[in-house]
Amino acid sequence: MLNKLTRAINKKKSYKEITLKKEKQNDRITYFITEQDNSVILQLNDYQYPEFSGYFTEHYAQDISKNNTNFIKSPARNNNSRSLGIASNKNIITNYNYDEVKSLWAFLIKISSRNKLKHTLTYSLVALLVLQLVIILGNVGKVRLGDFGTYTMFALMLLFWYVNIWTYTKFYSMNNSYWEIFRLTAYYFSLVWLFSFLEVGIIDYFQGKFNVWFSLLLVFLGQVAAILISLFTTAITYFIRGGKVVTEE
Repeated sequence: MLNKLTRAINKKKSYKEITLKKEKQNDRITYFITEQDNSVILQLNDYQYPEFSGYFTEHYAQDISKNNTNFIKSPARNNNSRSLGIASNKNIITNYNYDEVKSLWAFLIKISSRNKLKHTLTYSLVALLVLQLVIILGNVGKVRLGDFGTYTMFALMLLFWYVNIWTYTKFYSMNNSYWEIFRLTAYYFSLVWLFSFLEVGIIDYFQGKFNVWFSLLLVFLGQVAAILISLFTTAITYFIRGGKVVTEE
């Protein structure tokens, strides 16, 4: 039942004994989730849904492999019943108040996507927008930022990389495997570095300093550097999130 509920939540549609319906009212979508033999309905609006999905993933985590299935027990589950009690824990419902959703939180939900490439593309563009403070100042006019500009650019890139990973794991289910984290990380750094070097090339073109071979070399080296950085940062994230350090039974 837990596996079926997980699939229903992730796919946002009914799955066997789990019924998931959605209605659109005043430009907002409302979800109604019920399980077989349980008359209680869990109602969530479109802002609450990804929050609940993150809550469910965190508190009802599961480790499924081809040969073994282990579920982490939760107080909300009654071991003497098939019912998972998805709406019996009042804390789940009262903790998600639409009126208390902050504007920043709502913005992050809107720009996030379950598709990893689309999700990361959006956050890389947001990062690129903020990086304009460094890119334009460092390449237009007589201002030279030097090491300060380099450190600032790396700090901003790492900040939005963290937000990229954090929001995906918060809003959507994720196994936190090394490859899964690496995909989000590599997509991000590759896209940010690609966009940044292309912008610098365009600036050099209008300033009469453009060299096509040098620009292509920078783009290539940037992608190599992005992959190397991704391997390193993914390893750190993987172990921090409990990849090989924490084992729950």
